[in-house]
Amino acid sequence: WLLSEEESLREDSLQRDKNAVVAYSLLPLFENDPATWNSVQHLPESSSMFGEYLLEWHARVEPSDRPLVMRIVEAFA
Repeated sequence: WLLSEEESLREDSLQRDKNAVVAYSLLPLFENDPATWNSVQHLPESSSMFGEYLLEWHARVEPSDRPLVMRIVEAFA
């Protein structure tokens, strides 16, 4: 779904219904392991497409947070 909607979201990031789909997909991953919220501080400043962005993020996080990022990669693959 995200692959088909990413360009639309880049053009207009205020599409709340589409943003909600992404947020509702991510929330359980963080709720299941609250300690992984630490990984958010390592989000890269990047304009890469989402898949590449996630891989950039994976490279920046602490090794203990990499499984969470990989779960996100897999959830959006």
